[in-house]
Amino acid sequence: MRPYPKTHDHTQKWAADYLGLRAQWQSRTPAQEARCAAWRGARSAVDKDVRRTDRRHPFFAREGGAGLRALRAVLLSHVTYDADLGYCQVRPVVLKSTRKT
Repeated sequence: MRPYPKTHDHTQKWAADYLGLRAQWQSRTPAQEARCAAWRGARSAVDKDVRRTDRRHPFFAREGGAGLRALRAVLLSHVTYDADLGYCQVRPVVLKSTRKT
């Protein structure tokens, strides 16, 4: 894991890395997905966990809202980043704890 960003440049680099990872999984074709069982399994687990996310926080309260879409995008981007590890169910809990109230 990278250390906490100390400068604006680091934050911009992290944002660029995230956008690249997000573009990578969003651009997968159905044929590519059909050949990658690990990705399909991880995406299915992410989708299930996002639906089960605790909705008491206003950011995650609305079904299909921006909060849940953002959570899904971050989780799928991290699966893309760390494909060897795949998906771990603790990630949504960790991500939710970083969201300011």
